[in-house]
Amino acid sequence: MSSGLVIVSNRLPVSVKKIDGKLEFFPSIGGLATGLASYADDKRNKWIGWPGIVSDDITEKERQEIATELLKHNCYPVFLSKKQIDDYYNGYCNRLLWPLFHDLKVSKSAWANQARYWKAYKHINELFAESVLALSTDGNVVWVHDYQLLLLPSLLRAERPDDKIGFFLHIPFPAAKSFATLSDGEALIAGMLGAGLVGFHTENYTHNFLSTVERYDVGVTSPRQVLLENRSVRVLDFPMGIEYAKYAATKHKSSTTT
Repeated sequence: MSSGLVIVSNRLPVSVKKIDGKLEFFPSIGGLATGLASYADDKRNKWIGWPGIVSDDITEKERQEIATELLKHNCYPVFLSKKQIDDYYNGYCNRLLWPLFHDLKVSKSAWANQARYWKAYKHINELFAESVLALSTDGNVVWVHDYQLLLLPSLLRAERPDDKIGFFLHIPFPAAKSFATLSDGEALIAGMLGAGLVGFHTENYTHNFLSTVERYDVGVTSPRQVLLENRSVRVLDFPMGIEYAKYAATKHKSSTTT
């Protein structure tokens, strides 16, 4: 039985671009990839996610080349088409969830396309679930990240009810009233509650999530957990910071400039 950790996020810590017809690999940018990059160095772990290039732009041979190179970094790609990225990522994730979760105005066109975006979002979460189930075992701990994969924990729980599944949200969680404007909000909450541990950056976000659970009446809440029919889900805040020792040591290097 493996003791490895399976990390799942929309983007891998290694991204791929095609420049002048040649595949180029480089470190991904962003807080999630930077904050968790050290986990990808452990050979026992696996990181599953999209490599940053749409499948329309690559051949089957190039897919294999990408998978082989990413394997050197303990990364496993989920390939997505341009249409899927447009509706799932650019649409549902970034035109609906991102502004809503940050208390920003959602455009009228985004609301108008919500049903189409939702269909894509649900399908991509299902594709990620297939990859996770194929690449993990009952001995793995699965750690799901961020707003692009809110449905994934429950999809995994349905197949492996006894697995250790964690979920962490890297952006704010809005007030219950705002969240309820999503037509499929209850399904998103049920998706997150597929995890055994749900984490947020702050106590306020945790409170907003628990208030939303109460609004949908999908469990009994207490300050740090949700009691479901056959299990409990811990809900906690975990402020995410930098690797202090690394940055503190930098100021003592003679090559450092200001």
